[in-house]
Amino acid sequence: MHKNLSFWSALAGFTLAALALTLLLSGQSGPVWWVHAFMAVSGLYLGVDHSRTAVALRHSKARRVAGQR
Repeated sequence: MHKNLSFWSALAGFTLAALALTLLLSGQSGPVWWVHAFMAVSGLYLGVDHSRTAVALRHSKARRVAGQR
């Protein structure tokens, strides 16, 4: 996965989690609170997973560049 795509995917995941948590905590979820809870957990997982991927890609590129010198 490309580094920039991982960054934007992580940002989207964290944004989704923040939006879902805001809806949950404000009490505007109503009877579908479980959907927002699922969105929050999914967003956090997506954000953490893709941010770790972006960091791993950055480190692997740094190792390749250092090895070529």
